[in-house]
Amino acid sequence: MEVTRYNKFLLIGLIFANIFCWSFVFELSKPHYLQVCFFDVGQGDSIFINTQQNQQILIDGGPSDAVIKKLASKMPMFDKTIDLVVLTHPHSDHLYGLLPIFDNYKVENFLWTGQNYDTKTFQKLKDLLAQEKSTVYIAKQGLEIKLSDNEYLKVIFPFDSLEGQTIINSQANDNSIVLMLNSFNDRILFTGDASYKIESAIEEKGIDIGADVLKVSHHGSVSATSDYFLEQIAPRLAVISVGENNTFNHPAQETLDRLNKYKIKVARTDKNGDICLIQKKIGQFSLLSQTALKED
Repeated sequence: MEVTRYNKFLLIGLIFANIFCWSFVFELSKPHYLQVCFFDVGQGDSIFINTQQNQQILIDGGPSDAVIKKLASKMPMFDKTIDLVVLTHPHSDHLYGLLPIFDNYKVENFLWTGQNYDTKTFQKLKDLLAQEKSTVYIAKQGLEIKLSDNEYLKVIFPFDSLEGQTIINSQANDNSIVLMLNSFNDRILFTGDASYKIESAIEEKGIDIGADVLKVSHHGSVSATSDYFLEQIAPRLAVISVGENNTFNHPAQETLDRLNKYKIKVARTDKNGDICLIQKKIGQFSLLSQTALKED
């Protein structure tokens, strides 16, 4: 009787092991394309990138632990490593969701400004980062993180290292890391919560910010996304990460009007949920779900 029960459990275990092994083989055998997902995490930012080399990158974590379920839906269950985590700036709607990341995944590399910010949430992140012993990169204009021969992330802003500086709440948005993802010359610009002030500073530097896709700054706030900035970027698609019925009235109608003025298609997480792009052909980012481009 006991032997039979043991054999039964052994058989069940072997079946699950077999399923796990075949799922692993199947995942490795699939063709990999660059995918970028702007997660619907409410009023905040969280962006997941899966490269052609199957490297995973997370830019910000949103305002809650919702990002954990989002990642589980995009990563194989056996993959518990994130190759790079980026914190654009320490406001909680970008930072908080990164805390459970360290409990659920191994973070190989971490990119941030290295600034100090006086909140308990930020201190908790610093403690977790110290325990994880990730390789830490300090953002500075020109820093490139190579992902493959034809894919890399490049820091556009800040222009100089801000490591060790202390910032206050009102300064945090304009200390956001601005990043460009380059893949076979197709480009996506991630702007954090940077305002007109930073947009103007980037313009004055004469940095090439032309991109196919723009992550609209500060959830579509009226304080960013100027006419001149849009002219320089000339994106085909603008993605707004924003919470439904938020108290900030994001996105601002002025911002939506400017995007419409330049005939830029807009996708919003509050209306379209997760917005995922895939690059199956060079020169073409395609939406996995066309609902994101439907009119309201």
